[in-house]
Amino acid sequence: MAATPLEEWISYLKDGQIDENTTAPGLAEARQKLQYLKMTKEERQDFDRYIDAVMSQNDVLDTAKMEGRAEGRAEEKLENARNLKSLGVSTEIIMKATGLSAEEIEKL
Repeated sequence: MAATPLEEWISYLKDGQIDENTTAPGLAEARQKLQYLKMTKEERQDFDRYIDAVMSQNDVLDTAKMEGRAEGRAEEKLENARNLKSLGVSTEIIMKATGLSAEEIEKL
């Protein structure tokens, strides 16, 4: 059993096996790459399609989060403008404070 990272690397180079509990820098990544390379062509294609699908799903979720944040910021601007308007603050100051147009403020 290898005790140091160097011994883990030497063990891998000698027998081509990487222990699951390796602590040597880079060996965990090498083990994953070896597992991928040991797959059949069909298994690699299936795996690649799966990874592409996961990445696409993550992109969709990230986009939805960004859109949600943008909607939240827009609603916050409107709420701030409503509050300022109810306090009698002038439209010009509300425009400067919120970035809203005079027309948007008048609709509130």
